[in-house]
Amino acid sequence: MNNIVLRSKDLHEAHNDVLSDDKYGKEYRLIEDVLKKYPNNKTIEDVACKIAVIDFTNSTNLRQNKINLYTLAKIITNINFDAKVAKGDVSLVSDIIRRCPVKLYSFASKYCCYHNTFLYNRDDYSIYDSVVKKHLPEYATEKLPASKWRKNFNYETFNQYIGDLLDEYGITAATEPQRRRLFDHYVWYKNK
Repeated sequence: MNNIVLRSKDLHEAHNDVLSDDKYGKEYRLIEDVLKKYPNNKTIEDVACKIAVIDFTNSTNLRQNKINLYTLAKIITNINFDAKVAKGDVSLVSDIIRRCPVKLYSFASKYCCYHNTFLYNRDDYSIYDSVVKKHLPEYATEKLPASKWRKNFNYETFNQYIGDLLDEYGITAATEPQRRRLFDHYVWYKNK
């Protein structure tokens, strides 16, 4: 389906490019610092702070989606977020999406991914955003079944697809423990 050969080396190069970029590297580390300073998702104030940082640095455009910060923070504080993200429960993304009055697929995947990565050194969540939506077909080894992932809020299927795709390229969780993060940086940096 494509002529791309994706290698672990390519993912690491893109990841290093992101981290060394004067703007994006600093913002990535800022997200990490804020999450480590406010690791829990129990108070509206802590969650609101993290939502604002992730929204601003990742252009999730929450204001355009007509959801207020308080409402979104309240949703997150009421879903046992910390326990679920710590164990890599990928249904958490769909849970956030379903509880919101507007469907925040990109934001929910990023909020879960960053917490899972920075606080628990895990790699259970793949980011879904406009860059992935547009460019994922270029990396697919067969026709994508993706057309309904967003419409049906089926994050679990999307996330599984990314894992299977990376397995097909020989980039396994055993050899690359942060493969989802690396792949996200690769797709984003090559296509931003």
